[in-house]
Amino acid sequence: MELVNWMYLHLRVDAHFGTRTQYHSFQAVEFRTRVSSYLGLVSWMCLHLRELMFTVGLEPSTIRFKRRRVIQSATVS
Repeated sequence: MELVNWMYLHLRVDAHFGTRTQYHSFQAVEFRTRVSSYLGLVSWMCLHLRELMFTVGLEPSTIRFKRRRVIQSATVS
């Protein structure tokens, strides 16, 4: 049944424009699902990094991350 629903969503053609509108709406849902999964993964990693630091006995100030320097050109007028 799931395959039939998938085929219906992907093969339904809009009569006015001849475009696959349902396919594009499915892509938007898929994108939101990916973003949601990514944010969940990032929050999970942050949580476990904090737990690891606590277990090892490190304080947040002892870990330093490299910062990228952005050099901006100044325009003199």
